[in-house]
Amino acid sequence: MRLLLLQTPKLDIIDRRGRNALMHAALVGNSECVQQLLDAGYFDPAMRDHTGNAPIHYGAMSGDLDTLGKHLTTPHYSDQF
Repeated sequence: MRLLLLQTPKLDIIDRRGRNALMHAALVGNSECVQQLLDAGYFDPAMRDHTGNAPIHYGAMSGDLDTLGKHLTTPHYSDQF
């Protein structure tokens, strides 16, 4: 992931459900990827998919406490939720 982020990828792509890369990483419980994407600063923590879920919701849905913790300890999240 780190090498991919160095290549300045187009990270604003969303799927047909309105989910971005951060949401997908959170949904599968990939806490390392979630942390790297949050650190990169590309994502708006308040962004919602077509059903109204934000990345932090996917972190909770994953059932992985480390993934959820990455969202909860990220400073810009505290202002949004």
